[in-house]
Amino acid sequence: MTAVRILAPAAVAAMLCQAPLASAQDAARTPPPAALGAVIECRAITDEAERLACYDRSVASLEQAVATEAVVVADREQVREARRGLFGLSLPDIKLFSGGKDGAIDEITDTVASFRYDASGRVVITLSDGARWQQVDSKRARIAEGRSIRIRRAALGSFFANIGDASAIRVKRIVD
Repeated sequence: MTAVRILAPAAVAAMLCQAPLASAQDAARTPPPAALGAVIECRAITDEAERLACYDRSVASLEQAVATEAVVVADREQVREARRGLFGLSLPDIKLFSGGKDGAIDEITDTVASFRYDASGRVVITLSDGARWQQVDSKRARIAEGRSIRIRRAALGSFFANIGDASAIRVKRIVD
């Protein structure tokens, strides 16, 4: 059975904008969206006919919430892909993006799609998935399009990139 996470987009937006940010412990206590909570509450009904009627009502409500995108359903693989796409960006500590049960992403491997040098002579690398990384140290980077690149977390929120078998350069994720 595939694990599924259900998120209310408004709740995600509120968590992203919230100040101060809730701790991971607070996020773990966040109740499910009302549409899902109604389905769960049906389990407590002992009369079979009433329980079935409750399930029918609440599942229809949940289905409508998903159709209108008031609730978003994502399986574990979709969550992993979202985390991979967000690797290197500073995000608030919310359950969807934290390590949780599925584990945090500590490194990615990709291919250099393109690169250029900025005015200071540091390389700006675009990966095959479109993510852009900029060199922050002054080491000479041996780079070519099509080469493999491994980017991994380093100390204090920094990142190292190894292009092919070359020594690592320090990089940061950039967004336009």
